[in-house]
Amino acid sequence: MQNLWIWQHPNYPNFSFDKSAIDTLANKLKQNHEILKEIISKTSRNDLLKVQINALEDEIFYSSLIEGERLKRSSIRSSAKKRLDENFDWLADTHATRHSDNLVSLMLEANLNKAYMNFERLHGWHNALFEYSHSKTYKIKRAKFRDDEMSVVSGPSKMCKSTTKPCQQNA
Repeated sequence: MQNLWIWQHPNYPNFSFDKSAIDTLANKLKQNHEILKEIISKTSRNDLLKVQINALEDEIFYSSLIEGERLKRSSIRSSAKKRLDENFDWLADTHATRHSDNLVSLMLEANLNKAYMNFERLHGWHNALFEYSHSKTYKIKRAKFRDDEMSVVSGPSKMCKSTTKPCQQNA
């Protein structure tokens, strides 16, 4: 069976690394970065926009899939176009949802905002993820640190991996 997710790796979360192999990959990455910069300098703005939208769509789709949430690609794509494509007719759009708009905003904010992380920013992300404050079975406390135990579940059978104590906020 091929591992799809990091938690399926037999050594998760205790990995070992070969520094020389990582250095080799880092050097190759640097070379490829230079090649990519050259390609980008010769690429039209419209083609670059398509690549950005596709990358954002994939990142959100697969990040949500890891959490067991299957989103419509058309919703993500429309929300990404709303934010990135100044020529997108968002008034005529029928695919974007409030949830996909929030996810696109969150992902762009997380990737592009280089400011230090703070509680206000973290809680803003939480508000975007859980706008409606309910899961299928219980009320979600939004933009707050939890004050009760929680179970972290993962995997196809949703087996309990760990139970944690309430969060100790270190402000």
